[in-house]
Amino acid sequence: MNNNITFLDGALGTSLLKFIPAGGNIFELNINRPDLVEQLHREYIQAGSEIILANTFGINDFSATDTNYTTQELLTSALKIAKSATKGSSTKVALDIGPLIKLLEPYGDLTYEQCSSVYSNILSIVPLCKPDYIFFETFIDLKMLEIVVQLGNQYNIPILVSMSFLPIGKTIMGNSVEDFISAMQQYDNIIAVGLNCSDTPSKLREVVKKEL
Repeated sequence: MNNNITFLDGALGTSLLKFIPAGGNIFELNINRPDLVEQLHREYIQAGSEIILANTFGINDFSATDTNYTTQELLTSALKIAKSATKGSSTKVALDIGPLIKLLEPYGDLTYEQCSSVYSNILSIVPLCKPDYIFFETFIDLKMLEIVVQLGNQYNIPILVSMSFLPIGKTIMGNSVEDFISAMQQYDNIIAVGLNCSDTPSKLREVVKKEL
């Protein structure tokens, strides 16, 4: 990522939805239809993606219970597919990790210990699958993000982080852009911070300008 602009891919999960029946799970495609997932990766690579995100966003011990597979099986299959898609190209692969569906205490019933355990299980595949990057994205709770970043920072792999902000410049949990950037500065392996998902790029830029 030495250029001023690095192109990632586009919407992976929503693009895969058309291949599953109602109520199905896109993560099972990593095992049942790896050809579909790999083809979509290849299309993004052909379009110019320099980093593709493995089909891992949202895979964790909670969501895996809705499938016939373990968290580890779903994750390792996704990374294997992404790595295969990049063969013959210079495109890199990122392990894509998102927020958990449960809220941390006191807003929910998820304890810090449980949160750490779930994310530790996800990140345990890093030594085996060897992604080029880890991408933590779409987080709305800075405390949850810090838990997983602390765990990911131990693997000495470049990390990208992104949070989802409202137009008022705060996340749903009340975290500001300034709080986010300040908290991330202490981690040596973070190479990029950003905003995603909540609004258009032009409006998100205004949020950053207003907050900073």
